[in-house]
Amino acid sequence: MVTRERGFDGRVSRYKYDYNGRLISFENAAGERTEYTYDLAGQLVARTFGDGSVETFTYDARGDLIAAESPAGSFSYERNAVGWVVSETQIVGGEAATVRRTFDLMGDVMERTTSLGHSARWIRNCGGLAERVILDGRDEVGIAYDAAGREVCRALPRGGRIESVWDLMDRLVERRVCSPSSRVPVGPNEPAWVGPAPASVTVHQAYRYSPASELVEAWDQAYGTRRFEYDPANQILANVPEHERAELFRYDACGNVFDVAAGKVDRSYGPGNRLLKKGDTELVWDDEARLKETRTRTPAGALEVTRYAWDARGLLRSVERADGTVVEFSYDPDARRVAKRVSRRLATGELRQDSATRFVWDGAELVHEIRRVTRDAAAPVVEARTYVFEAGAPWAQRAGEGEWYHYLNDEIGTPERLVGPDGAVACELRRSAWGKIEPVPGASTSTSTPIRFRGQYWDDEIGLCYNRNRYYDPEAGRYISADPIGILGGLNGFAYAENQPTRLVDPDGLMAKAGTEIETAGGKTHRGSSTFGGPLDPALQTAVDNAHKKFEDGKVAGPAPSSAGHCAEIDALNNLANDIRQDREKKGKTLKDPAAEDTEIRKELQKQVKEGKMTTTDKGGKLMDPCKFCAQVLRELGLHPANNGGTGKKNGVIGSDGKAWNGNVWHKGHPTSFRTAPSSTPPFAGT
Repeated sequence: MVTRERGFDGRVSRYKYDYNGRLISFENAAGERTEYTYDLAGQLVARTFGDGSVETFTYDARGDLIAAESPAGSFSYERNAVGWVVSETQIVGGEAATVRRTFDLMGDVMERTTSLGHSARWIRNCGGLAERVILDGRDEVGIAYDAAGREVCRALPRGGRIESVWDLMDRLVERRVCSPSSRVPVGPNEPAWVGPAPASVTVHQAYRYSPASELVEAWDQAYGTRRFEYDPANQILANVPEHERAELFRYDACGNVFDVAAGKVDRSYGPGNRLLKKGDTELVWDDEARLKETRTRTPAGALEVTRYAWDARGLLRSVERADGTVVEFSYDPDARRVAKRVSRRLATGELRQDSATRFVWDGAELVHEIRRVTRDAAAPVVEARTYVFEAGAPWAQRAGEGEWYHYLNDEIGTPERLVGPDGAVACELRRSAWGKIEPVPGASTSTSTPIRFRGQYWDDEIGLCYNRNRYYDPEAGRYISADPIGILGGLNGFAYAENQPTRLVDPDGLMAKAGTEIETAGGKTHRGSSTFGGPLDPALQTAVDNAHKKFEDGKVAGPAPSSAGHCAEIDALNNLANDIRQDREKKGKTLKDPAAEDTEIRKELQKQVKEGKMTTTDKGGKLMDPCKFCAQVLRELGLHPANNGGTGKKNGVIGSDGKAWNGNVWHKGHPTSFRTAPSSTPPFAGT
């Protein structure tokens, strides 16, 4: 087992294990130590950090997490008979907030309610797609889909309409927003029988792609055409708006970005791809590759210093700006940020709190933020905002008891506008290539949003985006700390989405994603990336080898795709198989015969995928079907390829009609001529 690791950037990490091979101590390059404690079942029950803080975990008899505590608060989970989380209570600062969910038999959410008065209800069709969404019991949104399950029309409560057009490659090619609010009942000098004029179009957009599915042009009725260029590695080289200054970039061999447009800001990088200087700002880093200070020389010659402090988990604890403003953060054990406090330092050196924001989560998605603003002796002002997300992308929001606004997201799920229930534009978010929001003269300001790239929340107080496990600087196009998962997240630990911001997303601050997620019945998520290329768990390796053999022997129509074995589905299944193996080891269930043990792992893997939820999404967050090779691997594991959410759930290798599956693979909602072969992998051989 690895006891000492030296990274390419020179950082050294140290590991210690108990006699059962479990990690009991980890020390990072900054000398910060984390100790791990396990119960008799091998379950992690405590993490103790070098600063003395402790996180504890409690499990039920089945081994599912039911409670966690940290310095930020207490978090408890109520589960149903199959282990799905139906209620979560988050107690932060002595205040409790509860989020409840009900599921249908397929594991899709039917209703969500919170103790803060919010409710959302999804009425789904037989394929699991939401045809109606009822927000807070009063605002109903209707959704229509094409035969491939893609949203083509969203009908808003007061007559607004969002229309989307897709090409055969599942790419968004056109979108319009229509509003009846400016409809003319009868034109000038026209008789009444002529009828009203058609609803006005408030937003009209069109997109064009290269053969490699790169976005090359985005046209907007309000702004004109924006053109994009890329290098052979798909890194963005140019963002050229029709009426504005172009953004131009180049990269060194390590993937560090440089500005090359007129009026560029010079950059310099040091060891480990750390950004050392950007224009008039110098950056100082600690031994764990986390930003420690920025030092900016003003035109008047003054030196402005901003300081960053980190907790023992590597999460940003506080930022102290040059003007004395201090911003502090708190997180739960899953790195969800639950609180933000903004204070100012008085002449006496004391801190006086100006505002405090509480964040309430529904799993991995933000549902509430409550901000209390205190100014001197005045009574606190409470500002609240509620969110609804779909497939990880923002879908709707409301402020306080106001009306719901609906998100218009681009091809990768990043907000561009918010529209009201009548389709009128309420907010415009025009951004740079790396996500910095630029002002739009004359734009509507009926509402606003801090939501940015997928998984990001903008903190205006510090000029950064919270991105779950890290913070992102949209002005620099980089993170301010190295990737906590090392080279698994990419060879450059600071780059955003492999320098492909129009093509890929990084919702957790860990790795660029166009990939697969498996959410098991226990509520744990296993993610896979299409960049995967590592070793496989032996239980999965057998299924992959058998799939390869069927292509080679001609039992299925070949050849196998060039990416065979490196797909996101395989990565996610591998992560799940590894977890199952480790869990069996901790509980002393490992069989002496390796082949028999692999069979048991495959049985448990099939069970967890069927009881949970497996979805593969493209770069825009839209559901995808598995490729031919992954379809065969899934069958080797006793799974219908449609268990991967692209075409709806199936009960193993038995179709929803109760009949044995004939092996045909579906694509975009329609059967194809490709047919998988029966499994030869125990215990599913012959099915």
